[in-house]
Amino acid sequence: MRLRSIGLVMVIALAGSVVLGSSQASAISTIPGQLYGLSDVSGTRGDLFRSTTSSTWRQLTSGLRFPESVSAAPSGRFAAICATRGSRGVYRIYRVPAGGGTIKNLIGKRQGCGQTVSPDGRKVAYVSDRGRRGASLNVVNSGGGGHRTLYRFCGACLYSPIWSGKRIYFERAVSRNPSADNEIYSIRAKDGKGLTRHTNDGGSLIDYGLADVSRDGRNLLIFATDGFGSTGLSVFSPRGAIRYDLAVATGTQSFADATFSPSGTEIAYLRKESDVEPYSLWLGPNAPMSWYTLFPMPAVSTGGLYSVDWARR
Repeated sequence: MRLRSIGLVMVIALAGSVVLGSSQASAISTIPGQLYGLSDVSGTRGDLFRSTTSSTWRQLTSGLRFPESVSAAPSGRFAAICATRGSRGVYRIYRVPAGGGTIKNLIGKRQGCGQTVSPDGRKVAYVSDRGRRGASLNVVNSGGGGHRTLYRFCGACLYSPIWSGKRIYFERAVSRNPSADNEIYSIRAKDGKGLTRHTNDGGSLIDYGLADVSRDGRNLLIFATDGFGSTGLSVFSPRGAIRYDLAVATGTQSFADATFSPSGTEIAYLRKESDVEPYSLWLGPNAPMSWYTLFPMPAVSTGGLYSVDWARR
């Protein structure tokens, strides 16, 4: 792979984006759609927030216990999260209405995380990992019930599903060895078959992390981490070719998440400069060498958002 040389281009692009972003921190009055994000609350717990047309945040939940990830219905009407809410440390999938209010457990006494809402909003896929018993990619109705298993693999080998079109994409180890490199694969959503591999590091020390897939399935938003600890955020084709680079994190910098806008023409990503600083949210065009603008964090957040998804309003 070409990650080290690619990283030089991304450093230049990111340097420019930080300068412009900082000077335009209050420039965004509205965005095309709405963002759902998980954030700490005054340094504790974690809860779900939704952006407003006035570039502020509305808190949708209160007192969740360490929620891990969020996936919004493309319509924006609800979001699915995984959290340990009242379940003695067991992660379960919950549905949260766009206006807040009562949240609903979608999987009963099962455990799971890494959820993703189907394009029509009628289904939610998620990963259940039981260690030596293996991991499975499962689907439930977005109102609960109708549980079925689509795909099975080894424990600690399957992560981060994203439902786009008629396929579900995910990170998977290349072999039944949890320490093997992660690559990006997909299966058909209707039957769990048709396993397709989308990336291949060719034996290099590169791990691929799936952030998002465009609605038409033509672009994959991927974090690629090389053996030197640098992580690049890039847009890939479904065949594993890098279309262009968007940002890079080196040294003490790190990413938390990234997402395409509903149209696929913009992106948002979460990045911080060091372990002692909060994550910042950057918005900008889905294009190479772009300028990105800083978007404000929820007022009660000290650590910043750590998971984000972009939906229609």
